[in-house]
Amino acid sequence: MIRVRRVISSWPVRLLITCGLLAAVLSRVDVEELRRGLAQARPVPFLAALVAVLFMRVFAAARMCAVLHRQLFELSLVKVFAINLRTAFVSFFLPGHLAGGVVRWQLLTRQGAGRVDALTAIGFDRLSDFSALLLTGFICSLLSRDSSTPGLVPLLLGLVLAGTLMLQLVVLSEKFFAASHAIGSRLGLLKWTWSARAFEKLAVSISAFRGLPAGYQLRIWGWSLASNITGLAFYYWLARAAGLGLGLFELGWVRSAITTLGMLPLTLAGLGVREGAMISLLAPYGVTPVVAVTFSLLLFLTGVVVALAGGALVAYDVLAGGGWQPGSKATAEPGRHA
Repeated sequence: MIRVRRVISSWPVRLLITCGLLAAVLSRVDVEELRRGLAQARPVPFLAALVAVLFMRVFAAARMCAVLHRQLFELSLVKVFAINLRTAFVSFFLPGHLAGGVVRWQLLTRQGAGRVDALTAIGFDRLSDFSALLLTGFICSLLSRDSSTPGLVPLLLGLVLAGTLMLQLVVLSEKFFAASHAIGSRLGLLKWTWSARAFEKLAVSISAFRGLPAGYQLRIWGWSLASNITGLAFYYWLARAAGLGLGLFELGWVRSAITTLGMLPLTLAGLGVREGAMISLLAPYGVTPVVAVTFSLLLFLTGVVVALAGGALVAYDVLAGGGWQPGSKATAEPGRHA
């Protein structure tokens, strides 16, 4: 699926960073107490959290189906869901979300999606999901009535949300592509036929998401919000499994912050970064490092469960060919992007 050499070459560095950060985190907790905390995790809330993860991923797959539909490419919800699971498996061993995007891009192109269209669809899908993530975190920080919530949290989340929405508006604007074309031409980047053609394809592909009808925007935002609201339920039940009694709104902004930090391509599966950030973010609420790390490791465990499900599909692909059939290009309808 990906170039093995690049993955292997990055592993030693990422592994060293991961081990270093984990060692720093574990130096702040009683390992025996942490072991007992994990052993005493409540199974019923943990199962409820796994159910929430399932629905969260179904909603995310539905959003991607809507995005691909805008590109006149049809894939069933089941196939997109399976692609996301396969991506989760491979991404589990890679640093950051960028590598996962490459894997998903390759899986979509194998289904028959155009390379540029697949790239654009993944970018728009991620921007929509990230905007909804920040929005839910921002609202939760405003609704939090706990005096321990840092006062800068709503401001920081609001600024990042505003910047993300502004970036989306800029990238989708015609003026942006006109200016980019002018700069590229002046620098000589578009003097080759292949580069000029690639830029033209990219511009056409992105134009599919320019001036979206209100109903279509509501559809994509609806799936994004459904996925992230279910993500709040996931955090709530997992916190209960870890014995963490923090409120839903407090967990909501923490989830947005932790997920954003997890996008940094620093460590394998976010290990070390997530645990250190969790200790710092939960400390104002009086949460001990042991409980914070227990909660974080349960998050990691749910990721393992999802990755194993994706690994089973990858193993099936290797052993039996997977039985995949290419998706289909939709016929353009009046008033729809073609």
